[in-house]
Amino acid sequence: MTKILGESVATAEQMAAYLLSINPAPKISMEAKDFCQLYLDVAAKEGVRGDVLFAQSCKETGNFSFMGTVKANQNNFAGLGTTDKETPGATFPNEKTGILAQAQHAKAYATTEPLSCPCVDSRYGLLVKYGKAGTAQHWEELGGKWAVPGYDTKRYGSLDAADIAQDSYGYQIIRILKKILEFRKEEKAMRINVHAGHNADGRPACGAIGFLRESTEARRMKDAVIGMLRQLGHTVYDCTVDDAAGVSGNLSQIVGKCNAHEVDLDVSIHFNSGAGDASGNGNTTGTEAYVYSASSKAKAYAEKVCAAIAGLGFRNRGVKYSTGLYVLRNTKSPAVLVECCFVDDRDDAQLYDCQKMAKAIVYGITGQRVQEAGQPDAGQETVAPGEETAVGGKKQLYRVQVGAYAVKGNADATMAKLKAAGFDAIIVNA
Repeated sequence: MTKILGESVATAEQMAAYLLSINPAPKISMEAKDFCQLYLDVAAKEGVRGDVLFAQSCKETGNFSFMGTVKANQNNFAGLGTTDKETPGATFPNEKTGILAQAQHAKAYATTEPLSCPCVDSRYGLLVKYGKAGTAQHWEELGGKWAVPGYDTKRYGSLDAADIAQDSYGYQIIRILKKILEFRKEEKAMRINVHAGHNADGRPACGAIGFLRESTEARRMKDAVIGMLRQLGHTVYDCTVDDAAGVSGNLSQIVGKCNAHEVDLDVSIHFNSGAGDASGNGNTTGTEAYVYSASSKAKAYAEKVCAAIAGLGFRNRGVKYSTGLYVLRNTKSPAVLVECCFVDDRDDAQLYDCQKMAKAIVYGITGQRVQEAGQPDAGQETVAPGEETAVGGKKQLYRVQVGAYAVKGNADATMAKLKAAGFDAIIVNA
């Protein structure tokens, strides 16, 4: 089954392609791709899957044609408060607020944990009051809850019968999601330079030191980011310099490495300092990114990286411009300098998780999520080995094999190359 809470799988491009294939003129105020990205961004603030939330809206609004009781100017995309054909339900001041209310309503069904954003869903309190909060962790369980009765009464004698046929309200939403995922992802492979700032720890011109050590964490971060980008199929060059003679030598060598490659983007990984929050005041000082100017092609990447890191709970200090930073001034490709968080803020250090932040940076750059080993493919239900599926067949397992070798040394060499490229690998005896 499909959890309500979690990271989206479909991209804004896939969602927009699906919508426009059904309804070329949806009643929305912006381009379809931007509208779909808004779904992903707003839902993520509450930890809700924005792609499924969008699929729900496609069902509720007739693919944003609004031919039913609820009208487009209500910005109500899931029938909130619409109890019958004579009751149009809630109205929200703009599309972003309407999406947030929908996400909060979904979150209320999924968990009893508090909201992350100020509540804009007027019916959220009712779910809590009447013990409905946390009663449906999966979209497929929303029949008879979000939608009543939640099934076609002309086709089925009960909700249970519709659930067995996988044709109740929640299952219908997931069918839409699967159709969205059938649209091919338009993902152009990128060429990217990535480097950790400063020399390595213990050497002249190393980074700031506080609860975190900048040079150490920047190198951990760039290794994680490079591995994930390569896993997604992008070409990445590591331009880090560990042991230059000093600050100027470190910077000039980094720029020399960067300019040796024709790339789409240069990414400089740093950690900030200057917060001076040794005791912890309950608030992070946060994340920010620098680009050369407002017209830099790197600005859009910087904005998305900041937003993705802020989604982890860090304050978003936004994108700043600097013509004085050596790397930004001297690299020939668009460049962004990411200040991940503050090394001398106790709250930042406690919230910081290298792998989670690396995923956020990668998502900000590419719009792609990294699928960890062991996770099911998009839209795939988890089935135990040997368990029968709904049609009675055995669940297939698919293995990816790179090679088979008579000499173990050759196998060891191939495995080392895979791991260096960011892929998990094991050797088995055939």
